[in-house]
Amino acid sequence: FVSSNQSFAESTILESMIPQKTRVRSLDLFSCKSLLLQKSVQKLKPIEKNIQTETITLKEIKNVRKKSQTSAIGKGLTTGNNYLFKEEKKINKEITEFKESTDVDVNKSKQVDLNNINKNIFGVSKIIDKLLLQSDVQNKNTKKTKSEGLFENLFKYSNLSKEKLIPNHLSWSQIISELFLTTFIRADDYEYSDSIYIWNANYQSGPEFQLKCNSPVNKAIFSLFNQEIIYAGLENGRICMFDLRHGNLPVCESQPGFEKHRSPIIDLHMSGSRNSYNIISIEEYGCMGVWSPNLDQFKRMDLFQISNKEKTDEILQNIEPTCLSFIYSESNNIFLGSTDGKIYNYSLLKSGEQSNKNSNAVVFNGHQSYISSISFNNSKKLNSKYSNYFLSGSMDWSIKVWNFKQGTNWLHNICVHKDMITDISWNNGVPSVFASSSNDGVVNIFNIEKQLSSPIETLNVNVPVINCKFNKNGNMLALTTDDGEIEVKRVNLKNLN
Repeated sequence: FVSSNQSFAESTILESMIPQKTRVRSLDLFSCKSLLLQKSVQKLKPIEKNIQTETITLKEIKNVRKKSQTSAIGKGLTTGNNYLFKEEKKINKEITEFKESTDVDVNKSKQVDLNNINKNIFGVSKIIDKLLLQSDVQNKNTKKTKSEGLFENLFKYSNLSKEKLIPNHLSWSQIISELFLTTFIRADDYEYSDSIYIWNANYQSGPEFQLKCNSPVNKAIFSLFNQEIIYAGLENGRICMFDLRHGNLPVCESQPGFEKHRSPIIDLHMSGSRNSYNIISIEEYGCMGVWSPNLDQFKRMDLFQISNKEKTDEILQNIEPTCLSFIYSESNNIFLGSTDGKIYNYSLLKSGEQSNKNSNAVVFNGHQSYISSISFNNSKKLNSKYSNYFLSGSMDWSIKVWNFKQGTNWLHNICVHKDMITDISWNNGVPSVFASSSNDGVVNIFNIEKQLSSPIETLNVNVPVINCKFNKNGNMLALTTDDGEIEVKRVNLKNLN
């Protein structure tokens, strides 16, 4: 009932059954069964009154478990039932252990288990809510016809306008495909907010989690290798790290220093592998920083461009970066957009050898104005011929397609939007497809294998679109608008192909 795609059903059910402070994590089968056993303790009160010896037989506990099973998941949720109770032998063993513990001291075990139930009752309600919501979405999707195009409405949240918040940045989790986060600008004074909201695309009632900083947040990202960790770049030039297992406040924060950032963080990314990775940040006035995972080590690199190489007196012109991107397969190659319409490719290894004078930068020159977004084709499909391609969007209303392995000249120039480009995003599920958003209130979907003079699909939002991002699988597209709305659409990858 959840989805025709079995792998999506598995990940969605197991990942969504999580208590309030830890529900972002994946949940193993043992935790699910333990949760139901704890819920069963509430049913033991009337049984104990009829048992004079204060002992509970194995048969009675099995009956209680069956009643709990039917009440929690029996509303047609047969698929979730199969995942929770597929190992019957292990469950029976746990029940016998529970019975033996109650024989020794029923009152003590009741108090401990009832406390656990009080802690997890909110998580149990979320489990049922999400499963029922997915059932409703699936039923609606089966009634839709093919004429409705490539997208189906999945998630929409518009209460941010009441809170006077405008989502200015959106980032998907690279581990759990349904999770994303947003940062905000206050509508009153257009200053950055100090909050980060974490959302689940399958739960529309509100954010799953809210994080708080001691300074306004400019950008935030999920860790590529740990689903509990979130990094945020602040307006005071610092970087802070959150651990969702330890509440909604930062667990560590970078310390101020003369060599560190002294102006607001513009963009933030992670680069490297699971065994060795760094946090890359750029500030407003031409400085790039490389941080260790715990933010205790920092390496500063000032960004300069040699403006007249032919003359003996070289003039170093400071670069003002606007956005940052990199290739997952080549994490040492950093691409920076700038206010002068150029894209600079730096190698972290070479930059380290040449200290602060980064004259080794490769310059991609094609835009006439401010670079607003850069996106790389990071599809995991090995046969993708577009793995060396990247996109750039600018305030000159144009989108350009580049191949960084074939020189510094652009391959395609797309001028379809009627206002500045705000965001662009490749689809990792279909490597030849990408999306673009603009202040003209339109989101266009292009296929590079077809004619790029016109999009294959157009979404008319009628409000300036700030962000458009595909998730890691390419089956969801998230949008944020200038009126404070967040919307997620399910993408039909078969029709997209």
